[in-house]
Amino acid sequence: FILPTLLAAWTSEDIEIFKLQKDIIEETKDEKMNFYKYLSLPKTTKSNYDEITKAYKKLSRKYHPDKIRNVDNLPLAKFNKLKKKAEERFQRLSLIGTILRSEKKEKYDYYYKTGFPKLKDNEFKFIKFKPSLFLTLSTIFILVSIIHYILLKLQNSQEIKRVNSLIETLKYKASKIQTTSQQQQQQILQDKKVIHLDKFFIVKFDGSCYLIDKSPIEGEDYEIDD
Repeated sequence: FILPTLLAAWTSEDIEIFKLQKDIIEETKDEKMNFYKYLSLPKTTKSNYDEITKAYKKLSRKYHPDKIRNVDNLPLAKFNKLKKKAEERFQRLSLIGTILRSEKKEKYDYYYKTGFPKLKDNEFKFIKFKPSLFLTLSTIFILVSIIHYILLKLQNSQEIKRVNSLIETLKYKASKIQTTSQQQQQQILQDKKVIHLDKFFIVKFDGSCYLIDKSPIEGEDYEIDD
C-alpha cells in the first residue's frame, strides 16, 4: 500500500493528547483503547463531569504508586522498574482525568470521533489510505463485470422482444393465407407455411413457430412479404 501523509500545525494541547493516546494503546496493547475506555466510562463522550471524576478517583486509588510494596522481596532493580511503571501509569491516569474534566475534553472528543493522527518520523501525521495496484485492478475488474452483466441482460431482453415480435408477425401472416374450402374445415389444425425476410417458417396450429432450413415445396400455400 502507498500511504501519503497529511501534515498539520498542531498545538501543544494537540501533541499532549496524541502522545497520551499513543501511550495508553501501547500500555494496554489495544488499538481501540481511548480515554473513556481507560476510565471504564461506557457513555464515552456523553459522560458528564461527575461521572468522569468518580471513575478517575476510583482508579487513582487502585493504581496509586504508594500501594506498590515489595512483599515478594524482589531484587531492588526489578522492584524499582515495577515502581516506575506504576508511576508512569498513574501519571497517564492523572493527565486523562485532567483533560476530560477541562475544556480540553471538547478537543479530545473531536479527535475521538474523527480519528487520531499517527506518529511517523517523530511527527504526528494523518495517514491517508491509497489502495494498492492489485486492489485497484480488482475493483475495476468487478465493475467491468457488473457492467458487462447488465449489458448482457439488456441485450437478452431486446432479443426476447425481437423474437416475440417475429412470432407475432409470422402468426399474422399465417392467418392471412388463402385456403380451399376443404382446407378451411381443417384450418384450426393445419400448419401454415410462411416466408418472411427470405426465410421459410412453419406456424403450428398452437401458435408455435419454427424456422425450416429448406425452400417451400412448389404448390404449397405460403405468405410472401410485400
